[in-house]
Amino acid sequence: MTDTPERLWSMRRLGSGDYLLPSNDLRHVFRIIASTEGPSSGIDEWRTDRRVWSVRLWTGPRLGVDPDAWHHWQEIKGLIPRRADAVDAALRWSAERGDA
Repeated sequence: MTDTPERLWSMRRLGSGDYLLPSNDLRHVFRIIASTEGPSSGIDEWRTDRRVWSVRLWTGPRLGVDPDAWHHWQEIKGLIPRRADAVDAALRWSAERGDA
């Protein structure tokens, strides 16, 4: 497991439980987003619904990131219990690909 790199940039809050995070080298934009998952969403192994986080990667045009263009937001990791862990997952994803 790769150590999590230090975060160089601030997240931009889009709304409750919804943030944009640039990679340290500014080559990628991640979306850190909360959702409620559990029995109501088909995860029957969980006794109750809970708030979890996911990391999505912007795959659209490099200029003009559009938070509403969901077809360009590819999930790279989900069902993360804490927002801080989701941020770490995004930074590790970027570092594992050789990004600064």
